[in-house]
Amino acid sequence: MTTAQRFVSLRLLELLRTLAAKRGEMEQVGIQLGLISELHEKVGNALFELNGIAPEQANTLWLMLEDYLSGRIKDYELLSLLAGAVVR
Repeated sequence: MTTAQRFVSLRLLELLRTLAAKRGEMEQVGIQLGLISELHEKVGNALFELNGIAPEQANTLWLMLEDYLSGRIKDYELLSLLAGAVVR
């Protein structure tokens, strides 16, 4: 993973974490927006594509991404998984 890929990946992860927090806030008051879910998916797909992973083959990585968003794993752990899971 290049420095540029790492930097952009970290920014995408930050955006995903913000989207997840906003989704949680809205769901607490009974609002569910498909737009936020769609944005979450698009940003996740962009993260995978940036790192050379076909989104349709990133099933397990989506679970790892959810672990990251919940705080169970750290950003450097997720980036290591992304770097090691290149599927072309």
